[in-house]
Amino acid sequence: VEFTATATTHWVTFLRRSTGTAVVSSITIAEWTPRPTLRTASFSEVFAFTASSTTARSYVGADGLIKNDLAADAPRVDYSSGKARYLFENQSTNLLLRSAEFSNASWTPTGLASVNSAAGVSPDGSNNAFSLVEDTGTTAHQLFQSFSSTSGTSYTTSIYVKYVSRQYFSITYTSAGFGSVQYATFDLLSGTVSGSAVGTATIHSVGGGWFRLVYTAPATATTATGVIIGLSTAAASRAPIYAGTGASVLVYGAQVEAQSFATSYIPTGAATVTRLIETARFSPLVEAIAFLPGGTIRVQAASINPVNGRLVGNRATNDGLIISGGSSGTNRAHIVGLNNASLTPNAVAGSGGTDGPIGAVGSYNSSGRALAFNGGTTVSDTNAAGVNTVLYLARDPAGSAVYGNGYYNSFALYPFRATNANVSAIAVAPT
Repeated sequence: VEFTATATTHWVTFLRRSTGTAVVSSITIAEWTPRPTLRTASFSEVFAFTASSTTARSYVGADGLIKNDLAADAPRVDYSSGKARYLFENQSTNLLLRSAEFSNASWTPTGLASVNSAAGVSPDGSNNAFSLVEDTGTTAHQLFQSFSSTSGTSYTTSIYVKYVSRQYFSITYTSAGFGSVQYATFDLLSGTVSGSAVGTATIHSVGGGWFRLVYTAPATATTATGVIIGLSTAAASRAPIYAGTGASVLVYGAQVEAQSFATSYIPTGAATVTRLIETARFSPLVEAIAFLPGGTIRVQAASINPVNGRLVGNRATNDGLIISGGSSGTNRAHIVGLNNASLTPNAVAGSGGTDGPIGAVGSYNSSGRALAFNGGTTVSDTNAAGVNTVLYLARDPAGSAVYGNGYYNSFALYPFRATNANVSAIAVAPT
């Protein structure tokens, strides 16, 4: 009980209720400084964040348009969901040249009457979209660009496409690096994947009639290969040979990455461009709170990588609250390194694209740990928490090998171990 004496109110009275005897063994009066008013901390007070200032770090602004205007060490606040979320991603390279200049000689056209610049407003709000207009010949109507593949590596192509007068569009990998021709076809009217060969394909609406098409397939050879983007008449076929009618689509922002999922758009010119790794280490104050004898951590996010990713953790000592991949792209929550074992509560399925939303809570002290995921039953044990040294959000300190690619809605840290019931109650996904 806190009591502040004033000139007119300076008595503390003890009253006995009903009959009986009440004993007061001791009374202590001390001067007490009132607790400070709580406030929202700034990003820099919570994180020691470092990142490159290159235009490779694109994000969706509050106006819904793609931007890449950040200064060095400024975090990306992304509004692709309509709400502000921090976007953290691994290091990645766009292997395509002239990613938004489709009339450039880096692209080889076939069966196109024209490839026109300034043909429409792109997802970045500028009049810089290109139109691909098929000719009237009986041939494939497409663009091709080569890149080098490595056997056993998955490659992900992404491109923004908008319907004008051709309903279907396809992404195709050539047989040279992929064993046989691999493709995915997308319906630009219904916003669905209409057919694919091996690998995974997804389509995401980004507003204004634009879709981001994504196709991932594994390479089977280390060689020169390539990707084809083209108009199509069939719902489940690679860019086919057909008699063109002059139909067209708008395109913007093509990308090929040597990984099994697509990240944010990396613009390129005459050379490939790499988005360097972003590091979100917690500030010394936040780390000091986390490394108290007891604590509770909650992360709300949406995962980009359906394979594995570390939301909070330090790989060097294997500490943290982790979202990691299970079988068939299933995401699971674990606590690792807070002792020598991991806990696995209920799972949430995911197969490409953006997985989530995710709400994960880990709680710990010297008597054990508890973990819940997306409101599921709390799983706990009696293993004591280990000794921690550093704490990161969305990555490990060793590099990009284990990285929690995702959109982060909130992070909360409490300096005590919550009860199992409370762990489950606050392990809710963001809305």
